[in-house]
Parts: sequence; C-alpha cells; structure tokens
Amino acid sequence: MPSPEAVEQALTLIERHPVNRGYFFSKLESPDWIAPLAEAGFFKDPPPRRVNGDFVSYPGWPESRYLARMAPVAPARVADVIGRIPGTDNVSVHEDLARAVIHLDAGSMARWATGEARWISRQPRIEHPLDEALGAVVERLAGDETT
Repeated sequence: MPSPEAVEQALTLIERHPVNRGYFFSKLESPDWIAPLAEAGFFKDPPPRRVNGDFVSYPGWPESRYLARMAPVAPARVADVIGRIPGTDNVSVHEDLARAVIHLDAGSMARWATGEARWISRQPRIEHPLDEALGAVVERLAGDETT
C-alpha cells in the first residue's frame, strides 16, 4: 500500500496537467493504488463522448485503462470500483470495462453485464473493438472456458 505521503504527492502531480494523469495511470502497475485513488475521488467521472458537428470522438480514460490492467491481479478490488462508476456514453470506457470484467467473479460480471445490456439496448450499433470486448464477456458468462 502506498504511503499517505506518496498518494498526496501523486495527486498533486496528477492535478497539475491532464498529460500527467495519463502518464501516471499508464505507468502504474500496482493494484495497491486502487483504494487510495478511489478514496481520492478517481473513477467517479468518466469522460463523455465529444461531439463536434458531425464528428464524434470517444476520449480514452486513463482510470478505466488502469482498471482493465489491474483486473487480472486484483479482481475483487477492481469489481468494487467498477460497481461504483457512473454511466457514460463513452464507448472507449465501455470497452475498457468490458476488458476488465472478464477477470471478475461471475456475480460481479453478471451485475455489470445487466447494466451494460441496458446501455447497449439504447445504442444504434456496437462497433469494433467494443463488440469484441463485449463478446468475450458474453462467452465467459455463457460458461465458455476458452476465453
């Protein structure tokens, strides 16, 4: 577990510039930071999709990418955080979370999939790579041990 001083120092640096946030989360390889970051308010504000005229983009969220990387090594901690992430229209975040939940226990995965199914039902289409990530979740929920 990181010391309170290390957490405070990291938070100070992260908040200085958006690039720092991305760099910090991309280099973070320890699940020990999940709880302190959650307590500090991270994982609560996924970015929405961005619409600029006819162009729509889905910005990456460093926090969800980190959770996807940590899910295989700390599934219970990741499940706790994922269960509290508010809904978003950002396809990139949905993809990251789908890649994370395949490593969670069946109950946590099913709870996430129930909410995800409601979101999917409101989408005009699901495109690659989200379709692939969601397909892996469906396979795992169906009991396919090859995933």
